[in-house]
Amino acid sequence: MLFEDAKRFYQAWLSDQGYTARQGQLDMMRFIADSLTRTQARIGVVEAGTGTGKTVAYCIPAAIEARRKGKTLVIVTSTVLLQQQLLHAELQQLANLFSPGLTFGIMKGRRRYACIDRLDKNAHSQGDTSIDLFGNENPSRTDRRIASDLLDRFNTRQWDGDMDAAPIPLAGRHRSSFTTDALGCHRNSCEYAKPCPYFRARNKVSALDVVVTNYSLLMASGREGIDMLPAPEDCIYVFDEVHRLADIVMNSGAIRASTSAVTDAVEKVEDFVSRLMNQVEEGHPLSSSQQDILDIVPRVPPLIDRFRHHLADLIRTNAVESDSQHKVFRFVAGRVDETTREHAGVLASTLGGLHVVLNEMFTTLDEARANLPMWINTDVLGRAVRSLTELLMTTRDLTSLFEDWGSDSPIASARWLSPDDEDWRMHTVPIAVEEILNETVWSQAHGVICTSATIYSSQAFDQFKQEVGLNLPDDHFKRIASPFDFRRNVKFQVANIGFSQPGGEAFNRAAAAYLPQVLTKNRSGLVLFTSRFDMVAVFKQLPSSFRELCLMQDDLSMAETLRKHRETIDKGGQSYIFGLVSYREGVDLPGDYCQHVVIMRIPFNVPDDPVIKSQKEVLGLENAFMQYDVPQASLRLFQACGRLLRSETDRGWITVLDRRIIERKQYCDELVRPLPEFEIVDLKNPVNRVV
Repeated sequence: MLFEDAKRFYQAWLSDQGYTARQGQLDMMRFIADSLTRTQARIGVVEAGTGTGKTVAYCIPAAIEARRKGKTLVIVTSTVLLQQQLLHAELQQLANLFSPGLTFGIMKGRRRYACIDRLDKNAHSQGDTSIDLFGNENPSRTDRRIASDLLDRFNTRQWDGDMDAAPIPLAGRHRSSFTTDALGCHRNSCEYAKPCPYFRARNKVSALDVVVTNYSLLMASGREGIDMLPAPEDCIYVFDEVHRLADIVMNSGAIRASTSAVTDAVEKVEDFVSRLMNQVEEGHPLSSSQQDILDIVPRVPPLIDRFRHHLADLIRTNAVESDSQHKVFRFVAGRVDETTREHAGVLASTLGGLHVVLNEMFTTLDEARANLPMWINTDVLGRAVRSLTELLMTTRDLTSLFEDWGSDSPIASARWLSPDDEDWRMHTVPIAVEEILNETVWSQAHGVICTSATIYSSQAFDQFKQEVGLNLPDDHFKRIASPFDFRRNVKFQVANIGFSQPGGEAFNRAAAAYLPQVLTKNRSGLVLFTSRFDMVAVFKQLPSSFRELCLMQDDLSMAETLRKHRETIDKGGQSYIFGLVSYREGVDLPGDYCQHVVIMRIPFNVPDDPVIKSQKEVLGLENAFMQYDVPQASLRLFQACGRLLRSETDRGWITVLDRRIIERKQYCDELVRPLPEFEIVDLKNPVNRVV
């Protein structure tokens, strides 16, 4: 029934847009319809090859079913580019085919919207010095002018407060100064609560049929405020670009801080309280919190000193595993020893107590904003609240870090130390992704569709199942092949520059000499590296005449790099982009914009990565390289190859400089198994190389 309804909408969309039907879209719609109408476990995973048209294929059946069940369709992506495409292309095209029309919009976190209170405070700051009375930087004259300009545009409705659509150029400091987070937001007590851009956007969400958002916001429960989205049981989720899901979940929960940061934090707390007490009148209600803070602060430095000595003993006695260059000292499988847990637990308790008292002080000051008491000046109050907000965020994160290190919970995390000058930096990354997702999504949502052009690896869907914790039958998974003729339209070749394995200075010199020879046969190209060091080394050694035609990642923003690249090609010139992982996954350069993809080396995991090593240990694999590293490398290789053909008329070359793809018999078949049916040509004769 759902598929038949979806097919009728699809035919109407095709007629409206002047397109012809694609079998891949129909197959994907049927699979999604079957997945969303199950009686339980309404979860479907579908890899849709490039050119399938997956956005329309998931939007139509998911939107129909969401409306039928009274749910909100929440489409989750990881890039702003895809979010904008959804809003201004596919959803716009589909909206009027529904009756009543489909309503849709975007939801972003607080940091993506201007805080009008902060804009006002920056615009009207009267500080003549660079530092305010709490030791924070006052806005410069230029920053006051920028804040005033934005405030005027907002008040005259020339701008809606969306920081991503700011009408004037902004620096990074402006985004932090002119926005706030859940902790710093005064909600209904704020005089700008009614026109607040964030609350306006959030209020609109409840009335929308379709909400487009990002993974970071979805995973930010407790930090950014998941209340801005409907409850999971009231949602049908579509996770697009889902191959990034596990990494995003881990990154969203990662915390790191040095032990000296703890000492710095309590010194700032002590300094803040001292400055605040000098600005309040007699009879103020802060005395109890002040005394509690002054009781706790002196207890922290001795605890940190003992903890530092303990960490030094761990390193000295080899109680933690070090990497080959002694840059990381890791707890095997993330398991912290009992003595370290005890030290961390005491610090967590002490810092947690400090955070509680600071929060009590914050509540008192926040209430004073509404009542405007005589015991504190209004300007002092505003500055104090902003300073205290920063201290609360710092103590919250430090408490969370030590709580994690002091926990004996079975939920797995990767934990390690790294040198930080003469200090130690602590790291924790949650790696029990399956438990986090099961608790927040899989067991809660009404329905979930996961899709990407690259999910399938050398172990079929098993790698993805393992990463995200989806232990479901095979009929919950489907692979839809790309309609493109890869065998005819792609020349896939493995070069021979005289090295059986990439890496090292000699290889980089040879690559720098070879790249101009192979790339200048085409007007455009994308050269993909796994290491920034190697990318820079090769780029610097290119012949100057060729280097002038190249753009390297990080010299400009990605948006500006792609703009310049396209502009050069449009004018009939030559342009070649040198990039890392972000160019392997998220770049769409159809037609003449990318005629040649060069893959410098197979994208294997970094051997000493502490997160990956802990994951493999927790999984307890018999052959971690073949069961974990090779499948991940095959998936990344698939993603890299996917940068070439972006439409049915595209043609081009893929050149791999890493000969292990055909020479390492123990795993080369596994690497190429997920790839389209390329005809792989081995350029056996080595080119003349310059060494």
